[in-house]
Amino acid sequence: MCGRYASTRSSDAIATELDASNDVEHDVLGRYNTAPSQLIRVAVHNPDTDRRSLTAAQWGFRRFRGMTAAPTNARAETAGTSRLFTTAVRGGRLVVPMDGWYEWRTTTDPDGKTIKQPHYMTPTDGTLLAAAGLYSWWHTDDDRRILTCTILTTTATGRLHDIHHRMPLLVDTDTLTAWLNPDTDPAHILTAPHIEQIAAGLHVRPVGRAVGSYRNEGPHLIDPITA
Repeated sequence: MCGRYASTRSSDAIATELDASNDVEHDVLGRYNTAPSQLIRVAVHNPDTDRRSLTAAQWGFRRFRGMTAAPTNARAETAGTSRLFTTAVRGGRLVVPMDGWYEWRTTTDPDGKTIKQPHYMTPTDGTLLAAAGLYSWWHTDDDRRILTCTILTTTATGRLHDIHHRMPLLVDTDTLTAWLNPDTDPAHILTAPHIEQIAAGLHVRPVGRAVGSYRNEGPHLIDPITA
């Protein structure tokens, strides 16, 4: 977790729900199969306007010039003490809006063969999910400046643990406000005391394996199947 998620609302709709200005370029679109390295919509605190801004970032955190790996996930439990993420925890916090996300459960088929069955987690009431994340400005070797990000994960709770042992660090409305506030100490948020209530409102269903390829796209990817 988390290597795939769906975010299909328009940027205007997301900005309205998050009480943010929409600063996303028109060519950054929503997807049913969002994958690492793609440009995604994220909400940050804009110090110039002192309000939230919906903008685009490359999914894969890069801080140092010449980094060969770009982590798409960071463990909430250790991010605050990690050399790579500690600066972002203090002053580079964001949220990633989602309709839902995918996890793969390891199981066996009727012939006893080990398979990984994708599942889709989404709010029962259709509301927007917000996953806490971190960002960093990356200066490329050709002197471009790119906003990059990672999604924080925590221990999965309740029935979600039966699918995968990790899940995104989801935030509710109050926690989202505190997380994006640069004056807030985020330590208590990273311990995820609010996760269980959010997780209780999720619908979990098996979906087809087509989501395993980032080249596949469309609403059929979230259609339920008989596992």
